[in-house]
Amino acid sequence: MGRHYTAEMLEWLRQAYRVDRLVDLLPRWNRRWGRSDGLVTLKSILYRHGISSGRPPGLRPGEAREGQMSRVYTDAELDWLRTHRAQYPQPALAAAFAARFGRVVGPDALAQVCIKRGYRAGGSGCFVRGTRPWNAGRTGQPMHPSTIAAQFPPGNQPHTWLPVGTYAQDGYGRWKVKVSDSTGDPTRLARRDWRYVTRLTYQDYVGPIPPGGCILLLDTDEYHCMDPDNLICVSRAVLARLNQTGYSTLPLDRALRRAAVAAAVLVDSAHTAARRAGLSARARRQLIGGGGPFPALTAAAAALVREPVAI
Repeated sequence: MGRHYTAEMLEWLRQAYRVDRLVDLLPRWNRRWGRSDGLVTLKSILYRHGISSGRPPGLRPGEAREGQMSRVYTDAELDWLRTHRAQYPQPALAAAFAARFGRVVGPDALAQVCIKRGYRAGGSGCFVRGTRPWNAGRTGQPMHPSTIAAQFPPGNQPHTWLPVGTYAQDGYGRWKVKVSDSTGDPTRLARRDWRYVTRLTYQDYVGPIPPGGCILLLDTDEYHCMDPDNLICVSRAVLARLNQTGYSTLPLDRALRRAAVAAAVLVDSAHTAARRAGLSARARRQLIGGGGPFPALTAAAAALVREPVAI
């Protein structure tokens, strides 16, 4: 026997639980013994004292839970569902069922009945050809005033916007200038609004940059990017030769670095001529030699270079 429950209370509970469900048993229990227990407490009492209802699980035929009507359907109701399932969509079927039989059953509950008994809808669920869309002829839905107030006004600029002519440095310290403004134009990329100062200076004072050309700063000082004597244009192939020969380790002397670039251009021209002559990579290395920022060309390799090299 429990600490708070007498043998009489437990016997009453044992007899009542055979008749009533928990939702009906709880108010009777509280009224009979003057208690205010909840459903969880009542379940705990039944479990700790081994009290069971003796009924099989589930609802008995015709029985419904508290506040619900019976979900047992008559033959007339099932015949009506079989006949009208293909005529109504799911919400309209529930409304027609309630009007016909005077009982309210949700659309989902009726759908479950139809699925279990094989009452299928007549349509395939696809739009019929020629169906007019519900929003045909509408140019837009009215928006809430708070939505309109939160929208960006026409001509609004983001907080990161900068005017044309602004100078800035990228993550590597290279100077660039904004030459156009593509804000508000979805067909243009914002990064195309900026041009590197070294390229603009070279184009203005030296000439056009060939496709794939790279502009180098001879003294590597980014603040000298507007000095045309400090700029030199090389191809990607020559840039690779410079990286191979340790160009970055040379002293920051413009004349010395310009000579190293001239030597790299000469070596690249020799390799190009040897490749045209059908020499293999090993043969080209043996013929041209090299090493260091000023590779020495053999006489045979120098003879392959027939065009003058311009720096």
